Amino acid sequence: MKILQTEIDRDFELVIENCLRRVLSETNNQVRPIENQESDLCSVKEAAKILGYTTSTVYSKTSKKAIPFIKQGKMLRFSKTDLNAWINSGKKKTREEEIKDFEAKSDQYLAKKKSKNSIG
Repeated sequence: MKILQTEIDRDFELVIENCLRRVLSETNNQVRPIENQESDLCSVKEAAKILGYTTSTVYSKTSKKAIPFIKQGKMLRFSKTDLNAWINSGKKKTREEEIKDFEAKSDQYLAKKKSKNSIG
């Protein structure tokens, strides 16, 4: 009976270990090491410089939750990485990029339409 329990315990440990490995590998790209996080953090003034805003605009946008920020007690902090990602998320595509996207989507649509017609 004790041997069976030991095998179950080992199997359970392996399942948990595999789950943890999977979760960690999936989030590995999203998690920054603590030492990098600290050097990545900046103040309101620094965030204003990065964004090209005044400090009052930065405060206004954080109160509206319009920009990514970290609140530690009463202190506002900003991740430079998150701010740059936020800036890039508003990037407009060039005409050439729009044409390529349109062509790719239209090709996908036509291929899908063609496959439906050949089935039916």
